[in-house]
Amino acid sequence: MSYHPNNTPPPSNWMVGAILSIFCFWPLAIPAIIFAAKVNSLWNVGDYQGAEAAAKKAKMFSLIAITLGIIGMIIGGIVTAMSIAAANQAVEEYNQEVDALEESLDADLEELDQLNSDLEELESY
Repeated sequence: MSYHPNNTPPPSNWMVGAILSIFCFWPLAIPAIIFAAKVNSLWNVGDYQGAEAAAKKAKMFSLIAITLGIIGMIIGGIVTAMSIAAANQAVEEYNQEVDALEESLDADLEELDQLNSDLEELESY
């Protein structure tokens, strides 16, 4: 144990960062919270080096979890955007096919109308 005067505050325990890292990458948030929870109690019993080590580990796990979470969100956003673009392209191709079928159907209906009128003319003779 190293000596620290009683008026020296304990190191930052990174509890807020550890808790926020749950929303980014929870597997690393768990050890971050555990180490963050140890900082003040270790400091209060006089284990200053242990408190500082726990604070460093809490910070490390929190920052790694937050970084991985941000990277994951970016990748997720890219994948989502690509999926939306692919879906829009598929819908556009489908709409083009439907338009082509409608044009073909209209042409067939016109031809059928012409045949019906020709048939009526022939029947009238």
